[in-house]
Amino acid sequence: MLKNYKSDKYGSLKLVSKLEELYKIRIQITNNINGFVFKEFGINEPKQGDIIDAESWLGSLMVKEGYAKIMGEEFENEIFNSLNREKLIGPYQLSGIKPDFYIKLKVLLSNGERTETSKIRVYAMDLVTLRMNKIVQLALQGAQYEKLSNLLTPEESILFQEIRESIEYWKTRMLGEL
Repeated sequence: MLKNYKSDKYGSLKLVSKLEELYKIRIQITNNINGFVFKEFGINEPKQGDIIDAESWLGSLMVKEGYAKIMGEEFENEIFNSLNREKLIGPYQLSGIKPDFYIKLKVLLSNGERTETSKIRVYAMDLVTLRMNKIVQLALQGAQYEKLSNLLTPEESILFQEIRESIEYWKTRMLGEL
């Protein structure tokens, strides 16, 4: 998706932000919604207790209106497993996480119930901090983006490229052309 990132970081961030709305999230209907039909999205009068996949914009709207709740259990396990994997591998290695990881995390944290999201937030912050530290270290070491691109999410790709550009700019300013 962002494999050919050059210098349009703001355009890339905007693109990632827009793509968030199209990702599917799993929600559980908490209240009957009589007459609610979104055939284009495969939703036809969901009943209380139904679990459906919906675009994140629609799922978030349904949660905010009190008709659904985010199904975060699977994602909580994904966060916990990713954190453990990240801790086990070396300090200069990254494990792969799904490209939509941050999108799911953002949706869950912004729409989930406070009691459910507090534990997830702690695990997620540990994972994000660990991955950011590794990304900074890899950028400082001059790691090649092409070798890391399949391990980075789109958001992390932008971060890595920005750090690499900043390092190169700083080196050139301080040391001149080498």
